[in-house]
Amino acid sequence: MALLGKSRMIRATPLHTINVCVTKPRLFRSDRKLPTVEVAAADSVPYAVQDRRISPIVYSHVGKRTPAGGRPAVSNPPAMTHVRSPLMLLLLAALVTIAASEVAPPPPRAAVVAREQEPEDADDFEKREVENCVPYDIRSSVVGSRAVVEWATRRTYIRKVKLQKAHDRSPLLANPWRSCHDVAADVEVRYRRLGPNDTMLVTGETEEPFDRKEAITYTTEGATFTTHTAFIETEPGAAYEFIVGSVYHGWSAVHRLGMNLPFRGDEAERCRPKHVHTAYGLKPGSLAIQWMTKEFCGEGDAQLQLVEGYHAPIEVEGPNMTPVTAWANTTLFEDDGEKQSKRWLHVVKLEGLKPDTRYTYVVGNAHYASWSIPYVTKTAPAPVMVGDTHKPTRFLVTGDIGYQNAATLPMMQSEVAEGVVDGVVSVGDYAYDLNMVDGHVGDIFMQEIEPIAASVPFMVCPGNHEMHNTFSHYSQRFRLMPSNENEGVQTVHVGGRSKEAEPKEAPNNWFYSFDVGLVHFSVISTEIYFKKTFDVDGDVIARQEAWLDQDLTKANANRDNTPWLVVIGHRPMYCTSDNTNCGDKAAMLRDKLEDKFFAHGVDLYLCGHQHNYERAFDVYKSQTWKRTYNMRATTHILTGASGQYLTSIMRKAFERPVEVWDAFRNSIFGYSRMQVMNATHLHWQQVEADPENPAARGLYGKVVDDVWLVQEQHGSFAPIGTVS
Repeated sequence: MALLGKSRMIRATPLHTINVCVTKPRLFRSDRKLPTVEVAAADSVPYAVQDRRISPIVYSHVGKRTPAGGRPAVSNPPAMTHVRSPLMLLLLAALVTIAASEVAPPPPRAAVVAREQEPEDADDFEKREVENCVPYDIRSSVVGSRAVVEWATRRTYIRKVKLQKAHDRSPLLANPWRSCHDVAADVEVRYRRLGPNDTMLVTGETEEPFDRKEAITYTTEGATFTTHTAFIETEPGAAYEFIVGSVYHGWSAVHRLGMNLPFRGDEAERCRPKHVHTAYGLKPGSLAIQWMTKEFCGEGDAQLQLVEGYHAPIEVEGPNMTPVTAWANTTLFEDDGEKQSKRWLHVVKLEGLKPDTRYTYVVGNAHYASWSIPYVTKTAPAPVMVGDTHKPTRFLVTGDIGYQNAATLPMMQSEVAEGVVDGVVSVGDYAYDLNMVDGHVGDIFMQEIEPIAASVPFMVCPGNHEMHNTFSHYSQRFRLMPSNENEGVQTVHVGGRSKEAEPKEAPNNWFYSFDVGLVHFSVISTEIYFKKTFDVDGDVIARQEAWLDQDLTKANANRDNTPWLVVIGHRPMYCTSDNTNCGDKAAMLRDKLEDKFFAHGVDLYLCGHQHNYERAFDVYKSQTWKRTYNMRATTHILTGASGQYLTSIMRKAFERPVEVWDAFRNSIFGYSRMQVMNATHLHWQQVEADPENPAARGLYGKVVDDVWLVQEQHGSFAPIGTVS
């Protein structure tokens, strides 16, 4: 072991962590030719999409630097496992053996990690390919009872924040660049065995948690990125799935162990699908899927292949397993920034699927052999009559989440990966902002949420940080949302111009509605009331209000099927964060919407905008009955504490005193869970996830607000037309 120099290894913790063993790169000369090991993927894994093949991983020797901007080399799979260096294989095996027997405290990271050259100018952010620690180039190989997982991360850039207000004393960052493992959280792989026929193991009513077996990870420094490798023990012949990442920076999507994307040259990489995300359709058996490519890739059609089942092999044919192939509707989105960057957006809308059913799918382009990894998603449950048996539907609710300091993202990704989430509802303000740096910030954000949004429907609404160029990035990046404006005009004008200098059209995702099980969701834009420039065609406010009246009337008449009525908007009507947004602006919004909510019996209004959490009792015109049982008015919940760089280390304090209608409030980063149990019972929780906040130490993952909302008398809170 002298060749490897000093290294520290520790056992996995109860949270499945696979801790970091860092070697000192200074022990290796940069001009020294180092041996490599090729490990072919197991032949027993059936997986192919349009002649897709499993590629082996070519491992660089520990400490070898990969060229800037490059990726680990990959070659075609040999017929059998081939070892170029027996000594190297013995060394790798020794790492695993020692890890199982030695326990040592981890050294301070600063003492063992060789830092990269820091950029002189923070503006380098605009010139670099920064992925903000999103795991990429994830590859795995299985040989007998041993598996290897390898991935890479680029460094993250933390924006310098100027002091905006007198009470904001957050320190300016002297050095905004940070490697992805320069924090307390370890980089890890989490994995679990699949059941018979590659289905998810189920214990009682919940899915099998990720396995707690031990493994070792070591990290080596690259010029602009870091590579991570984990060795894990598996049962021969068993199928596994895994995620990689850390509890601080977030997790990848779920991958099948031994299934890898092939690399077939630059052309295939340019057409590789990115930003894959899903949304509910207008019917329980419908689903929409969207992705982006940076090239037109016009020699072949963008397409989706889908088959029923969990991790179902796409190439399998049979009476019930023939893949569905659907071709995408492709739109060119040209950013209005200095570079006028182009993005080709591809949307597939599927109907006629089975409700409440898991489907495995891939998206891409057969001509270029450019495909995504296989994702598994699930359609919405069908509505049931009140009194019939209904399985609980589980949502995560989040808002005001940035591409940086997204403290809640790792925990939400973990919940989705564990299979305990049916869908995500987001209440606006994304990335900060989607259009920044010619849209590059938006690209990073879309890549960060892909592990969630590609696995469960991710439903959105517009916030004030989407307003740039008449919501162009919001409208285009989320084209897949269901558009159901009843006037027949189902598009909106968005910013930017086509070659013919005509206003661009996009599906109307500013206001729309959809049903999931026992819930009817109505999404609205609160921003159109605050900026007249958003109303570019002169009647958006009138259109939304006419649509909302019609939508709520229809939903209220359908309470037998969808008894819960939930409205989603960005800005709050009741809050105590500050005197501006919670004063005149909140009052103006109440004047526009509160009577409608009261008349139609809206059970919940979910919002954000303020970067904290605040739950009100049932309240109307500032009067409250303080009920969580058979409420007499709409319950308002503000959940805008998901994490973004604008908020100081101690988070945003409340400027106003507690109001009589306040049920609970706090200013620590967190996200919400909403579980609809049946027609009368809804379970709501607020989960704290704020690892860098000294005030939240020890609260990571703790439920701090837990309430049951019981409504046995769904419907109008007052006869329509009599509200004063």
